[in-house]
Amino acid sequence: MKTQTIRSFIAIPLPHTVKLSIDEYLNELKKRQKSGIRWVDAAKMHLTLKFLGDIDEEQIPAIHQAMQAAADACPAFSLSLKGLGAFPGSYKPRVIWVGVKAPAMLQALHQQLAANLCALGFEAEDRRYSPHLTLGRISRHASEAEVSGVSKLLHNPPKLHLQGVSVDSLNLYRSDLLPGGSIYTLLQEAKLKENSSQP
Repeated sequence: MKTQTIRSFIAIPLPHTVKLSIDEYLNELKKRQKSGIRWVDAAKMHLTLKFLGDIDEEQIPAIHQAMQAAADACPAFSLSLKGLGAFPGSYKPRVIWVGVKAPAMLQALHQQLAANLCALGFEAEDRRYSPHLTLGRISRHASEAEVSGVSKLLHNPPKLHLQGVSVDSLNLYRSDLLPGGSIYTLLQEAKLKENSSQP
C-alpha cells in the first residue's frame, strides 16, 4: 500500500508577540501601498530553514531525528528583525521581505540541518542561506504604477526593529494549499539545547 505524501518544510516558529508586531507593521505597509501586493498573514509567519517538498509519511521519524541532531548541537539564541527589502531587487520587486539579523549560530544550525538532511537524500542548496521573513508578493497583474509604488515604498519604508526574538526550537510543518491560502500543521518539534549564558 502506497504511503501518503506530505508537502512539508522545516522552520523556526515565531512568538505570538512578534507576530502581533509584524501584523501592525503590515497594516502600516498596506496603508502606504493599497494594491498590487498579496500580503502574507502574520499569524502564519515563520522563519523557513528548509523546504522539503513532498515527503512520505514514513520519512517523518528520520527527518525528526535529523532535526533533533542539529538542535542538540545548537544552544538557544536570539535574533532581531530589521529592514525592508525585495527579491530580486527594489527596482523590479517580486517578493517583499523583512531582514533577519542573527548570530552565527543561525548559519551553523542551518548548515548542520542541511548536512543531516543530505544524508537522508535531500538535495543541498547551492546558495548561501539568506534568512528573511516574506511579507508579500507582487501580484502578477500589478500595473507599472503599482510596481513603481512598491519601489518607492522600499526606498522609504516605515521602521521595524524587533530585538530579542527568542529561538529555542525548530519545527517540521505540513503545508496544505487551499483556495483560501496555505494551512500549516505542526508535525514534529526539535528543541535547541538550553543556553547557559542566557539569564
